[in-house]
Amino acid sequence: MGRGAYSDRIKSILLSCKSKEVAEYLVNDLMKFSTGEIHEELKWIDIQEHAVKILNATEKKVIFLTSEELIEEKNLVDEAISQGNRIVVIPDNLRKRISGKKDIAGNIIRDLNQFYNSTKNIKKALNSSLFHQKN
Repeated sequence: MGRGAYSDRIKSILLSCKSKEVAEYLVNDLMKFSTGEIHEELKWIDIQEHAVKILNATEKKVIFLTSEELIEEKNLVDEAISQGNRIVVIPDNLRKRISGKKDIAGNIIRDLNQFYNSTKNIKKALNSSLFHQKN
């Protein structure tokens, strides 16, 4: 009997896991997607999404982005890193799937758009408070 015979059971087990250790293992494997060296289970998009949801819930300074965003938005990525954020590169199809979704704790998953909007709001608030202090 081949591996495929157990795929539904393996998927069920992985989707029931909620620990950071499992998420770390899956995400570390997922980050190898561009080399094609990921395990069979990480080719399943719902397992990829689940790993992102766990990691987002358990690690407060993580941002998920594509390899294209990493190159095209270098300044924003550099700013995120300088603020202590961990960058996790994910495939384009996963990026589209998680956009605007919530993690297992009910928080919005932090992608580059989320980071940009929160940074923009913080800068607005700082500028506003500095303006009021001058007047």
